[in-house]
Amino acid sequence: MAKKFFIGNRKKPGSKTTPLKVKSRAGEVVVFEHEGDPVVGVIEKAVSDDRHRVEMVLPGTGRLLFKTGSFVILESGTLKSHDSLVVDARISRVKEWTGNAQIEDSKSATEVKDGDRIVDYTNVKISGFLSTFVGTTPEDRDGEYVMPDAFKNTLEQFRRNPVMLMDHRNSVDHLAGSFTKIGTNAQGLFVEGKVSDGPGLIDTRFKIAEGHLKTLSMGGLFRFNFDDPNAIETVDLFEGSLTPIPANPDAIFQSRSLTVVTAAKMMKRYFSIL
Repeated sequence: MAKKFFIGNRKKPGSKTTPLKVKSRAGEVVVFEHEGDPVVGVIEKAVSDDRHRVEMVLPGTGRLLFKTGSFVILESGTLKSHDSLVVDARISRVKEWTGNAQIEDSKSATEVKDGDRIVDYTNVKISGFLSTFVGTTPEDRDGEYVMPDAFKNTLEQFRRNPVMLMDHRNSVDHLAGSFTKIGTNAQGLFVEGKVSDGPGLIDTRFKIAEGHLKTLSMGGLFRFNFDDPNAIETVDLFEGSLTPIPANPDAIFQSRSLTVVTAAKMMKRYFSIL
C-alpha cells in the first residue's frame, strides 16, 4: 500500500493557505501562483537562502496529490504553506504528451463549385484513433504503451469541450472544429469530428478533402503506473489536433516534462471542487 502522509503543521481539515513565516523546510507542501491560478508543490531542497527547488504535484482522488518528478525553482516570498493537503508518492512520472494517428476517412466532403472549378469543400468529416492501446501498439518509440482503462474516468471531462485544434495551438484562430463522437474500443480511443464550415478554414478543408492532411494528434497529460514505469495508466485528454506530420500506422507518442502551465490548469480544476 502506498504511504500517504500529511506535511506541515497539521491543524484542522479545510484550513486555508497562509504565508510562510519561517524558513521553508524540505518536504513541506506549498502553494504558488502561475498567472493567477494555484499550483501545489513539495519543497525538495533549498537552492539558496531565498530560493527553493519545488516538485510540482497533481490531483489524484479525494484530497490526494501525486508527486510528478517535475521541478521549478521558486523564491520563498512566492510560496504559501498548506497544511491540509495529502501527498501520495506512488506516481513518480507524469508528463505532457502528444500522439499521432491516421485519419481513416475524409471522403464525405461536399464540393462547392464556381462553374467547373472547386472553390471550397463543406461538411468535411474525419474519423480515426487518437490513441491505441497496448494490444494494438505494444510500445512506442520510447518503449511506452497505453493501458486499456487509461481513459475510463477522464473522457467525460473532454466531452464537455471536445475541441479540434490545428497544430496544438490553443487559440480561436486555430480552432478547426469539434469531435462529435469519442469512445474506446478494443483497439484504442476512436473519434469522429467535423471541421467548421467557416471561411477561415478553406485551406484546411481543401487539404483534408484532397488527402494531403491525414493525421491527427492529441494533446494532454498522462500518468505512469508506479510498478511499471512504461505503462501509461491514466490519460487526461485536453484536445485533438489536425497535424501535417505523418504518423505510425497505430500511434506514436512524444512526451515532455510537465510544465507549470499544465500543472496550473489541473490544479485550478482540483481547487474548484475541494
